[in-house]
Amino acid sequence: MHVTPALRLARPSRSRRCRSALLALAAAVFAHAAVAGWGSKSEKELIKEADAFIKNKPEPLKQFFHTLYMEGEWNAVLNLNLLALAALEVTRHDIAEKALDQSTARILRIYADDPNAAKAKSLWSAEGVKDFKGEPYERAMAFYYRGLLYLREGDFQNARAAFLQSDLQNAMGQTEKYDRSFALPTYLAAWASACDGDAQRADELLAAMQKYAIDPYFKLAHPSFPRHITLFDRGIGPEKVTLGDAKNILSFFPQPDVSQGVQVNYARPPAEAARQGVAANLDWLALTRGGRPIQGLLDGKVQFKETTAALSDISSSVASAALYGSLSTLGSDKLSVAKNLGMLGAGASLIGSFASLASRSTKTEADTRYWGSLPKYVFIEAYGAEMGLEPKAFVTTATKKPRPALIAATHADKCSFAYGREFSALDATQGGIGNPSPWPAEPMEDDRDKPNEAFRLFLRASF
Repeated sequence: MHVTPALRLARPSRSRRCRSALLALAAAVFAHAAVAGWGSKSEKELIKEADAFIKNKPEPLKQFFHTLYMEGEWNAVLNLNLLALAALEVTRHDIAEKALDQSTARILRIYADDPNAAKAKSLWSAEGVKDFKGEPYERAMAFYYRGLLYLREGDFQNARAAFLQSDLQNAMGQTEKYDRSFALPTYLAAWASACDGDAQRADELLAAMQKYAIDPYFKLAHPSFPRHITLFDRGIGPEKVTLGDAKNILSFFPQPDVSQGVQVNYARPPAEAARQGVAANLDWLALTRGGRPIQGLLDGKVQFKETTAALSDISSSVASAALYGSLSTLGSDKLSVAKNLGMLGAGASLIGSFASLASRSTKTEADTRYWGSLPKYVFIEAYGAEMGLEPKAFVTTATKKPRPALIAATHADKCSFAYGREFSALDATQGGIGNPSPWPAEPMEDDRDKPNEAFRLFLRASF
């Protein structure tokens, strides 16, 4: 099944009736698009090129590459991020690295501490339709995952740089900068320095984090840096939604809560007790700026909630993540209901996106494209003295289904590191490729011939 440049299902519904209705609506939209035309290069031509491009790609990744090729520069950052996490699922770390390198390079063209980026941002913000770069938490996670891949290679200096950029990106809005509040990547930057033998830099970064970080979900305190760290993505991250009669206010909808319990089964049982807990909450990151709760975003400008007490309104569905060990039980039947609720919300956004295609002149609606394979929580487990621990499987208290380690690396006598995910980034029903169809519904090729052709030329040469 071909993925077209203007449409992509978010999280497929398990309801046959709902699926039939969506397919019927999609057929009507395709008919409209066929009449309207697809710019200088026809859809059939693009599909033919994309089909040829993906022939030699790993089978599980073909749909990701196909979408990446079809949608061009407009959705490049989003599609590269989705491809990177999917590539980790099939242990194609080389593809993940290339995808994140390209994604983060595009982010830095707009969001960086230099005059050129500021000038580029002003031009980019003035566009009626902007290439996707992501909200602060999404940009932060792109650099976070790139840092993990640098850790895998034992490139501690580049890992540190990527993690510090992750924290910085989370503090950069479209129009303003905020207090830095993403503690986990700064802690990992300090840890990477310790692994690299730079104790002074490690201590400086840790002191800086403790001074400015206001993240209430990072609870792991260390008298000394651990020799081994395991990180695990838990649950499904927030969905972007629109508020207001004109749907012009962007906000974030947390997915149903999940218990925080994670059991890590190592090939060699550790001799010491682990220090563990939730290290990051992406719902909190999405719904705050500099630690302050937000109501939503209008034209990229944050609308803050008036009182700090309003934070409880934002985080009521995720409050149990504040303390490690307060495990909520969630049976498989409830988990199914929770997933269906998430699909229902994505389906509503999808219908709204389809409807907007019929009125291409309307551009006031907020951009709800989002990175759907991000987690809800990042769980951390650390060992002070032991290293070389390789996870055989991760088991959560909710699903009971073992998941493999996607990264495991030991670097001589320095330190070791592992990473895994609860949900597969290949699975559309669990958040993989889980974003509403592109907004607003514009043909990808309109006035984009040259940048898209250059982008596709790069793809053919690099992947």
